[in-house]
Amino acid sequence: MADYFVFKGIKSTDYGVYVTEFPPIPIPVERVEYKQIPGRAGTIAICEGEGVYDDVTFTVSCFIANLDNLAAISNWLTGSGELILGNMPDKMRKARVSRQIDIVKLMRGRTAHIFDVTFRCDPVMYAVETGSFPVRESGTTIPGEGVADAEPIIVVTGTGDITLTVGDRTLTIEGLSGSITIDS
Repeated sequence: MADYFVFKGIKSTDYGVYVTEFPPIPIPVERVEYKQIPGRAGTIAICEGEGVYDDVTFTVSCFIANLDNLAAISNWLTGSGELILGNMPDKMRKARVSRQIDIVKLMRGRTAHIFDVTFRCDPVMYAVETGSFPVRESGTTIPGEGVADAEPIIVVTGTGDITLTVGDRTLTIEGLSGSITIDS
């Protein structure tokens, strides 16, 4: 069951925190300004740039049975880090806890407590693990999915002079003997 989230590398269930409701999947809003021009019907949309979107904010509803780890949970659910939601374990967002967390006792006589965690995230979702794609011959194309530019980590292994082209950029590596890691 996908009743967890991972934030800053820590799975919520490690602290006894379980998700009761995941948010709808937010689609970021393109950053656009609309201008009215005198004498012209309607407005003109002025895009800030291609692929420029606003952050997304969403809330994850949780419960915890006991408060023994409250200090650790309070420390964990602050600041920023990578966020993976249990209902989308193959996607990651760069996130920041953006609001105060209020833990409420569910009912008198019960030990369960409920709370919401609100995250403000970059508009882009990243693949958690894309795997590796060995390239053994010139002209090989590596498959890509998604709508944003990728930021791959490329490990080049070989000997001699190598020309690597990624998108419209070319990198020449001279006298390689072994391997080199390129983190875009």
